Amino acid sequence: MDVNTVTAKILVTTLIASSFSLGMGAAMALDDPEGDIEHIRVRGDSSVKDGEFISASQGWVSGDTLIERPMLRAGEILEFIPGMMVTQHSGSGKANQYFLRGFNLDHGTDFTVSVDGMPVNMRSHGYGQV
Repeated sequence: MDVNTVTAKILVTTLIASSFSLGMGAAMALDDPEGDIEHIRVRGDSSVKDGEFISASQGWVSGDTLIERPMLRAGEILEFIPGMMVTQHSGSGKANQYFLRGFNLDHGTDFTVSVDGMPVNMRSHGYGQV
């Protein structure tokens, strides 16, 4: 027997069998003449609470949380920014490395830090950051 003939027979048999199962589903639907649909109610809290973020790129942090958390290095304060990750990338004397939503930020060009209006990470001095 030819392979195409066998494939065609299997396809026809499958289509016939599936048409019977579709007809049975329609017949079962007719058994419930009123067509009542069960009500489903979904409730949830729409506000994001302090420290409970839906994703890494959203949320908020209160000033009290910033004050209460112990800091081992100055760059840790920036890690409270949603989606921000700060790493110490080479040891002492080198600026922190910043990642925002997984993207590496260049020193002084992609991310600006200022304290009381004074720039901390100037483009001309990439290693002088906090």
